[in-house]
Amino acid sequence: MPDIKDILAGNQAAGAGLIRLIEDRDPLAHEALKQLHPHAGRAFIIGITGSPGVGKSSLIDGLIAEFRRLDKKVAVIACDPSSPITGGAILGDRLRMQRHAADEGVFIRSMASRGQKGGIARAAKDAALVLDAMGYDIIIMETAGAGQTEVDVADLAHSVGIVTIPGAGTASRPSRPVSWKPGTCSSSTKATGPTVRPPCLS
Repeated sequence: MPDIKDILAGNQAAGAGLIRLIEDRDPLAHEALKQLHPHAGRAFIIGITGSPGVGKSSLIDGLIAEFRRLDKKVAVIACDPSSPITGGAILGDRLRMQRHAADEGVFIRSMASRGQKGGIARAAKDAALVLDAMGYDIIIMETAGAGQTEVDVADLAHSVGIVTIPGAGTASRPSRPVSWKPGTCSSSTKATGPTVRPPCLS
């Protein structure tokens, strides 16, 4: 098991090792979380949800850059849906954030949903506690982006952003693939093309 002192010192390898144990439901992880719990509670958690392909990861990439400009340490938990057939997941969201890979003030972790409903991985909550204890000021949690029931992030995040694209859905249901219920703010991306009205471009 990774050394708790190393995790509290912000060692990324130690933090990643504990998150791996959490994902694997290793009994050692439970004891480590108990020791870390008193050191957590300082980070601000942001949830980002939206339909597949609307630009969640690209938006997060920009948020990372802005928070780093303010000298804030940023961690990202990017959840991906798992295949119900093979159990595998692509885990490709982090590729859009690669420019931050060498930044020691940024930690990016891709995480498969492993069949968990609600848009985030089962281990995401405990992983956020680990990252909080490691000293990250901002923790961004990206949902899997696979349906209308992605509301679990609202229970973990202090603020939730819903990412949409112009022209999605219908007049009565403006954005079918994602629930609006957990959102505290919204962002419209990719505001170009023949279906976009002039106000969307202003």
